[in-house]
Amino acid sequence: MYKMSVPNFLPCFFAVGFLLCHQALAQEQPARLWAGALESGWVVGLFRDEVIHIHSYIQTFFDGIKGCSKKASEVKEFYNQAVQKAPYRHRERRKFLRTSLKELGLILTDQPGLLGPKVRYPCAHVSLQPYTVIF
Repeated sequence: MYKMSVPNFLPCFFAVGFLLCHQALAQEQPARLWAGALESGWVVGLFRDEVIHIHSYIQTFFDGIKGCSKKASEVKEFYNQAVQKAPYRHRERRKFLRTSLKELGLILTDQPGLLGPKVRYPCAHVSLQPYTVIF
């Protein structure tokens, strides 16, 4: 069974969830959450190599609604920002995860007695390791 993780699930939830109640985007906080979700990346991973280009779906959704052309132009703007900012963000996340895993490995090879009481921390770090490839 495929398990969606928090880093991949939340932006997808915000981007698609606010389409169901797009009137809420007139408020400040929902609009910021939605903008952050759309600026964080331009694809949503479904399963292995299957992805959805979320901006094009949202743009066609707002183009089909009368009076929402402003939202469609905002989505275009968020797409342009995602194309420019997301690679840098993901590269920084990969760097952080790599260095964190290296540091954890060095600590555990130097002090193997720490592995017993703190076994959940290495497991959590190893579970995040696929994101070095996905990001």
